[in-house]
Amino acid sequence: MKKLIAILAAAALALACAGCGRTDVPAPPNPYEDGGYESEITIEKPEGAIERGGKYIDFVARVGTATGEDALRGSTLPYGIGGTDLGIPFYSPTQERLYFCFGDTYAGSDMSWPWNNNAILYTELFEFSRGIRFDGAVEGIATANNYGRNKLQITPDTELEANYTSGALTRAWHPGTELDAEGQVIDTNTCIPTGAIELGGSIYIFYMEVAGWGFGGTGQWCVHSNRVMKSSDGGKTFSQLPSLQWSYEEAPNFGQIFPVEAGDYVYIYGLRGGRMSSLKTARVKKADFENKDAYEYFVGYDGEEPVFVRGSEGLQYLLADRNENSSVIYGPCGEMTIVYNEYLSKYVALYQMGSSIVLRTSDTPYGPFSEADTVFSNGEFGLNDAYCAFTHPKMADAGGRRIYFLMSVWFPTYNVQLMELVLR
Repeated sequence: MKKLIAILAAAALALACAGCGRTDVPAPPNPYEDGGYESEITIEKPEGAIERGGKYIDFVARVGTATGEDALRGSTLPYGIGGTDLGIPFYSPTQERLYFCFGDTYAGSDMSWPWNNNAILYTELFEFSRGIRFDGAVEGIATANNYGRNKLQITPDTELEANYTSGALTRAWHPGTELDAEGQVIDTNTCIPTGAIELGGSIYIFYMEVAGWGFGGTGQWCVHSNRVMKSSDGGKTFSQLPSLQWSYEEAPNFGQIFPVEAGDYVYIYGLRGGRMSSLKTARVKKADFENKDAYEYFVGYDGEEPVFVRGSEGLQYLLADRNENSSVIYGPCGEMTIVYNEYLSKYVALYQMGSSIVLRTSDTPYGPFSEADTVFSNGEFGLNDAYCAFTHPKMADAGGRRIYFLMSVWFPTYNVQLMELVLR
């Protein structure tokens, strides 16, 4: 512990000497502004909208189902998607497309197979008042579960052991897969995207290797590691990026990783497997994105100045931090997005907290974040077992006052819902 305290003190001194602190993340311009938005625009409240009494939110409304047979702007069945969840958005400036990364994906709304571990659709229309118009899908690989049809999955096949051997250099080959004491491949249930980003024309998809569900109690699951798939050809092909991997043993709080650009940095936000842990963060210069040793982990404050510790020493501190000084948001936290909102001139976090979806704000990517405002409570709009909240600056209008976000539900059908949130 003395060593860790020394690391913290040294890091704080180094940052102070270097002038690093809150000044490294000035409020960024919105790179996704389409122009023509006026912050004073009148936003009509839809029928059935629910007013909120918190600090930031005026009302929330359900736009409708975004995926599946009954999707607002056309069924996604032709893509092989009858039931799915998540829908984590990322923008490609080179292709001018907004992509959506989905989780476990079934051909039928009743969870009938073929099944893909994940799927990616995209749109070129950034108008969401009547739903999401999907313009295409990213082609994946043939797996044991999709029977060679509806090839959507971009991560390795969790069923074909041949894909885990060094001699099987297929598109699904998985370098560095964990082995048990006998050298046998450790089973992986599914590979689910947790976040994505495009940098320098390359697409990076973070995903978690889920070893088992129901681990440790309700709302938790076991994650082997978080890994990254990279595409340098606009999503036509993906391959493993061996340099970026956060294993459970070294970084349990980075089982689910969501990346965000902020100035010269990319911040990654990390959660354990499940929806119960606190949120951690790290940052890296964009030029060093593929170098894991260059990542700096937020470990707390020295007075009002944030302290970041680089590389393995930072991860060691997080492992020993029983007092949660390194937490950006205290748990329980479920799947989330953090975006800069130009209307509030703040970073906005949307995520699941217990049976609700909540919103918090901060002046910086690393906090401190405000008290939570309730966005959605389970059962509202006839939606039950709701989880996650994903948005993107491209999914906002009226100068950022109106935010569209994606929320998943189990009932009445397993599919993604498009929601509308309007700020005061």
